[in-house]
Amino acid sequence: MNSRAASGLERKTRAASRVRRFFLVVLVACGSEVEELAPPRAELGADVADVQRCLGCHSTKVEAWNRASSHSLLFDCRTCHEVVAESGSGHAIVPECSRCHSEGAHAGSACRECHDPHGSVNLYMLRAELRLITGELAGIEFTALEGASEHGLVRTASIGVQGSGLCETCHTETRVYRRSAGGARHHTRYCPECHLHRDGFAVPR
Repeated sequence: MNSRAASGLERKTRAASRVRRFFLVVLVACGSEVEELAPPRAELGADVADVQRCLGCHSTKVEAWNRASSHSLLFDCRTCHEVVAESGSGHAIVPECSRCHSEGAHAGSACRECHDPHGSVNLYMLRAELRLITGELAGIEFTALEGASEHGLVRTASIGVQGSGLCETCHTETRVYRRSAGGARHHTRYCPECHLHRDGFAVPR
């Protein structure tokens, strides 16, 4: 294992230990009131040894997992994947995001179409690239909780690359702000203030 990956795993181990202690204090202090809200105790805390075992074949996934996210702090590879002894196909994926997340999909999309469960450079584990309905890949940068800004949800001709924000990546046929720069413009605010994730980003009533 290279030193960069090793130091990333060490940081994860320390952070995961702090998160585990916090959850255990909450569980002991509040008892059954929060037991149903927290992940099962057996799943609290990532097993770094198991992640290191996966590193040989899946270095890019483990590198993404090393980025800070609730998934990497609380879970290891076995939470979603069946661990296999030899290389090859056969890793089972548990697609049940709803085990921990109650919010619905956007326009019938599966969670993993927009989110990378292994981690991302973007906020909310949003993928660095999204596949458009045309089949092309669109690069996404979302590192600031803002509406129209260089690192926010939407871009204008004067702010970054037109059409490269998260929301307008898919907004091609809507009446509101579109990838093509047409349509109504009310994109200066942080979109989820009105278009809630739990409602699939639907238009507010």
